[in-house]
Amino acid sequence: MIRYHTDFDSPTKIFDVDTLMIKNNELMEYYSKSKKHKIEKIIFTKNEHYPPIRIYQLILTKDSLILHSDRFKNLKGNFSGDGYLDFQKLANGLNEVNFIKINERYPFSSDDFFVATEIIFDNGKSKKIYDYNGKRNLWLMNFYEKVEKIAKTEKWKKID
Repeated sequence: MIRYHTDFDSPTKIFDVDTLMIKNNELMEYYSKSKKHKIEKIIFTKNEHYPPIRIYQLILTKDSLILHSDRFKNLKGNFSGDGYLDFQKLANGLNEVNFIKINERYPFSSDDFFVATEIIFDNGKSKKIYDYNGKRNLWLMNFYEKVEKIAKTEKWKKID
């Protein structure tokens, strides 16, 4: 698969070439150089409209799942859940695609919604990924679907 950059910094980096593969019954980009990081926390924030209005923020760690909801499924406030068992699967997936190499910002923007993912790893280092249309690449689309599924299927308990 070849992608054309309309917003590029270098005249030699006009195209990206991706090799696709099927892994765990999902079509995704092939990443040859992945490095195992100790992921401590994943903070996923979903917004809509412009300027962004937060719908919810999901914070996953190996032993907790917290939802800060402004307008998600008619929930408002702070909630806890038991779905943190999915954390390790998400963390393994982030390591497989070498999340450090994913650009922080995407050159195209959309008013539809805006997703921000922050990954805390290796004793407090932080990597942020901003996505303006939720379709940045196949792996991120699958990642967003998994996080959304956790948020939608969890039996939330109010903690305020």
